[in-house]
Amino acid sequence: MLRWCLLAAALGAVASAEWQAVQAELEAVQAAQTHMEELAQVNKKPSPNPVCIVTHCGLAAAKCAADSGCRSALACTTSCMAKYPDTNQTCVFQCTSDFENEVYDGLLYCMFNKNDCMGTKKGYNEWQDCRSMDTVAPMTEYRGAPLTKEVFRNILMRGTQKRGDWIVAKGKSAAYDCFDCQYLYWGYRPDKSMYYQADYKIHKSDGGTRWNTAVYVASEWETGTGRFSMNASNYGGLAHEEDWRLLAADESKDPQWIAMYYCGAAAGVGEAYEGAFILTPDGNLPTDAKAIAALDAVYKKAGISLECKTNNDNCTGHPVPPSLGSAVVV
Repeated sequence: MLRWCLLAAALGAVASAEWQAVQAELEAVQAAQTHMEELAQVNKKPSPNPVCIVTHCGLAAAKCAADSGCRSALACTTSCMAKYPDTNQTCVFQCTSDFENEVYDGLLYCMFNKNDCMGTKKGYNEWQDCRSMDTVAPMTEYRGAPLTKEVFRNILMRGTQKRGDWIVAKGKSAAYDCFDCQYLYWGYRPDKSMYYQADYKIHKSDGGTRWNTAVYVASEWETGTGRFSMNASNYGGLAHEEDWRLLAADESKDPQWIAMYYCGAAAGVGEAYEGAFILTPDGNLPTDAKAIAALDAVYKKAGISLECKTNNDNCTGHPVPPSLGSAVVV
């Protein structure tokens, strides 16, 4: 009730018409608070701070209350608690899949990212789920020569200086890695740093689909090669920091696959994670015995099992890829 009292005390003398607007904002803050509590339970994290929400995110909550998609997302996740009190992570994910939009992401950004209303960001270890470099090490050689920064980038760019296009064929985690029609693009920004963009299909519970996009800044790790520090300041309302490692790559003239591992966290919700996937130009797994053996060996050595296969049969309506015109020759 604290979140109600804080606003009511400050606005107790407003006119009746204004008070109705205040009540709407209070209800929106209440819904936002419930939503955060739901996510906290799913991730087994501390409960959110209601004072933080009232103080910093009342406007974002009010915008959510005025938006049908955002309201539906909050109502849906709240219902997950009643339906599935013990195992509601899948339910919450489906709610997000059905109703997420810019207004909803803006509310999450305010609560989790900008103002840390969950209280998980300070001192959070983003690398707690990462496997050691001894266990999962980036490749160090390619085609019989040391892997350099330039060669590493060239592999990701598929030998071009414009944009490297890949599609996920198989992954470790159905929750993170195996969205259908997951196109991954690598390219250069004007300052010669690299960007990474992922476009992927989301299946809604009503049988419809929509597309999500993630954009990261990619920069070489401070030490070694074959490894990128990946940062997204606002992906679905959350900041993500990740460690990506190139484990192996096809050494043929026209490379047809690469094997990746990644790990990191969204500190705003106290969630650490890891994943891995095989990328190919067409989204199909290699069929030749040599490639299959090489991929099996690299993931077996890392102790990683790839459990999910993507369905790339129907990618109609896929978003337009990033422009080639912004490419920068390194």
